[in-house]
Amino acid sequence: MTDLQKNFVDAGKNRDHEIVIGIVQDDEAVQNYAKSIARRLKDLGLANITIRGIQSGYNLKKILDHDDDAHFDALILDHGGAGHEMGAEVYAWHDRKHPDATLPYVLFLSLGLNLAVNDAAYLTLRDPRSKTGFVSQRELKALDKFLYRGAENEEDIFETIATNSFRRLLNLLCDLNLPETIDAEKAANFQSKFEKTLDVGGFEAWTSGVIPADKALSDEREQLSKISKAIDNKVMGLKCRDDEKTGDFFAGNGMTKSGKAVFSLEDVRNWPESEENPPILFMQNYDPDIIEELEQGRLGGIVLCSTYLASHLSFLCEANNVSGIFGLKPDVPEGRKQAFNELAKCDLPPYFAENQVQINGEEVKSGQDVIIRVSGNGIVSKPEIVESFLSRDECNMPDMALDNKNQNRMLSFKECMRDFAAQKNIPFLGVKANVSAAGDKNLNLAAGIGLVRSEQLVSGNEDQRRLIKKILLGRHEIKNYLLLGKVLRADYNRILRHMDLDYPVKMRLFDFSPQEFMTKKEQNQFHETYGRMDVQGGPALDRWPELYRMQIHAILKEAEDVPNWRYRPVQIIMPSIRTGEDTLKTKEMIKAEYEEMNAKGEYQFGVMIETLDACNNAREILPHCDFISFGTNDLTQQVLGIGRDDLHARGKYMDKYGFDPFKKMAPEVMDHIKNVCAIAREINPEMEIDLCGAQGAEIQTAMDLTEVGVNNISVAPNLENLASLQIKIGYEIFDRNQSTAVAKPDISAKIS
Repeated sequence: MTDLQKNFVDAGKNRDHEIVIGIVQDDEAVQNYAKSIARRLKDLGLANITIRGIQSGYNLKKILDHDDDAHFDALILDHGGAGHEMGAEVYAWHDRKHPDATLPYVLFLSLGLNLAVNDAAYLTLRDPRSKTGFVSQRELKALDKFLYRGAENEEDIFETIATNSFRRLLNLLCDLNLPETIDAEKAANFQSKFEKTLDVGGFEAWTSGVIPADKALSDEREQLSKISKAIDNKVMGLKCRDDEKTGDFFAGNGMTKSGKAVFSLEDVRNWPESEENPPILFMQNYDPDIIEELEQGRLGGIVLCSTYLASHLSFLCEANNVSGIFGLKPDVPEGRKQAFNELAKCDLPPYFAENQVQINGEEVKSGQDVIIRVSGNGIVSKPEIVESFLSRDECNMPDMALDNKNQNRMLSFKECMRDFAAQKNIPFLGVKANVSAAGDKNLNLAAGIGLVRSEQLVSGNEDQRRLIKKILLGRHEIKNYLLLGKVLRADYNRILRHMDLDYPVKMRLFDFSPQEFMTKKEQNQFHETYGRMDVQGGPALDRWPELYRMQIHAILKEAEDVPNWRYRPVQIIMPSIRTGEDTLKTKEMIKAEYEEMNAKGEYQFGVMIETLDACNNAREILPHCDFISFGTNDLTQQVLGIGRDDLHARGKYMDKYGFDPFKKMAPEVMDHIKNVCAIAREINPEMEIDLCGAQGAEIQTAMDLTEVGVNNISVAPNLENLASLQIKIGYEIFDRNQSTAVAKPDISAKIS
């Protein structure tokens, strides 16, 4: 018995017994050949065969849906009109309606025989009980001729035919002895194709429905692990580190980068295109004008010696895939302690006056080749050492990017993990992206946009920044609001278009920190006007109601241009909320603007839980919300009393507890999140709960968040997060919910 014959193991039937064969095929020629063969066998008294011609898989489904007693001894399914999915449905129908009956044979036919071979293999993988094979139209035509012309022409008729499955099927069903002559070379090629297809696995097979999600995830694990390791090997650690020479702490993010040192924003803007790498900018203090250069991709790295707004610049670097060193102080004669205190001030000049600096014994001058990395001193500038490093793989690395093949693999991984979680009835922790710029090449890898930092969009756009400053500093002319709304809508359109990808977009209303985008003079004017610098949440809504109404209008107006808005609501989130009263006030403002616009799509409203007041007032805040998102950076700062920019305090905390609380969740902060999640689930079990903060990118923290009820984490949109982190979280969930290894189906008794 040949390999293919192993599919057909039933004994032959009595010739008086009616054999019913369904031909699911819209090509009448195929059906006519089959009917002609049946008539000839009946006329010769050899078999009682009824051919049921069925136009499509849809028609076959209608037959099965309306006739519980439908019977087929065999089916020939067209690849285009039915395929292996239909074969699986037929077997499932038999299991439901006739569990004790013999399963029908299912052969596949297509104009291109390779497609029929694939269907036969896929059905075997989907259901190892299947009795399947593939048949060509030429075999039906040749058999029709043979039955009318006689056996003497057997060799002439069948010697070039690549299949004999239909003849073997008739021999078994009708106890016949039809010749099974075949072109052995052609048949061997198709048999080899069949065997290779049986070995198919991974996301391709899962997408085709031939293997379950857990099998696909097992198959793809090695390749995905390679992607994750390749990304991680090129990314610097994110811990605060103690510099042995100074006793102070510095931090960094991004990849090891090499480039020429520059000491002014003008040097960055005038950087020649002929240079292979963008420059490394050395700064004494934070400069808000740097944001636009970051978002335009004009920088390879930044060294910020001050700790003032270091965490903010660190976030901007991470969001824009720029490497950074923060808090590594220059050598000064006054002494280390005084230098640290001085460098925490906000009024130091942004740039070094002499276009050079000495840091930890490393002298850096303008135009000099340097390497920045979070290890050792963080900076390498000595020419002989730089030259040695540049010959290594970890330096001179291009921007990380996945090729199309691996991007598609990542997208399939994300959807396959959702399928696996749904089957296991377990939470799926999505990795969303925080967006601070209107365009990002990695956003398609995310599970959604978990936070649009609308104030960062303003900071990175000169026109928006100019108009916002006018409004915040007291110029409330209507033309300023109209112009701002117009320029905002251009950015919002580019972001909200992502809803066409069928994933959620959370648009955060303005959460201004004037220090991040105003000059010192403008900050003083702001403070004189309002008496404080932190006008956020409810107070901000009271101060600038026209500004927020204009922003809400811009969001809803641009959402109207998104086709999917009718099916996926835009999510609008208010930051820094502290009370139920402020929550309701914001919600009513959005509702009023929506109704005045007579908008057609849907929206959802939520708040950022990022203050202790919000945690304590959760029972009065949450009933007004469709979703919530924890802002863990601010919450950590309040709970622990440690400023994000205080790298020294963060380093001391790490010395005591073994981790940086702004990179891994502190237990005290997790307790607040757990309590609020419990209240949220009590109020609305289906409420979506996100978390926005760097701590979510730490694996143990991410897993703990699933336990307390968080649905998604939202992090910087770099490959370390949207690819490597997503892979790690996915397989952590997979391992925790997969008790046994997934075995390949045993097909040794079928087709080998």
